[in-house]
Formats: sequence, C-alpha cells, structure tokens
Amino acid sequence: MARTEVNLSRQIRQESLRELLEKQGHLQHILKLADDLAGLDTELDALQIQRLRAVIDTKLKLLNKYLPDLKAVEVSGTLDTGITVTVNRKRFDGSDD
Repeated sequence: MARTEVNLSRQIRQESLRELLEKQGHLQHILKLADDLAGLDTELDALQIQRLRAVIDTKLKLLNKYLPDLKAVEVSGTLDTGITVTVNRKRFDGSDD
C-alpha cells in the first residue's frame, strides 16, 4: 500500500513539474533559438552562435532532468507462441525513438 502512495506522490510531483516547465516556456524558447540559428536571413557571428547553442543545451538539460523520456512496455503473445516485449519511448519534444 505504501509503495502505491509513493508512486502516486511521485507521479503528482512529475505532472506539477511538467506544468511548471511548460508555463515557463523553456521548450518554446528552445524552438525559437533553433529557428534563429537556422535562419538564413540573419548573419550571426561565431560568438552569437556559441551563446545560442549554450542556452539551448542548458535548457535541454534542464528539461531532460525533470522530464525524462516516457516509456510504454507492451507484452503480447501466449505461452504456446512465445512472448514478445515491445518498448516504446516517447520523448518530451514529441519525437518517437
């Protein structure tokens, strides 16, 4: 019973952190900076590029620390045919692994 309460508490904290980080706009800021780096209409010098990359890396590390990849494990099959285990990972940025 206590283990279930711990898991529920952990899940509630993770959801709160997800909401907080979403409200702070870290992911949106990363996407904007990536667009700035990819933009061909504005010339950036090496220092500007280095600074933009540092900000992106820092924010990605923050997001990855508090929002790890979400995983789903699917087990299918029967005892006669064997069991198949499939692991699907969903990244915070929306891409699948």
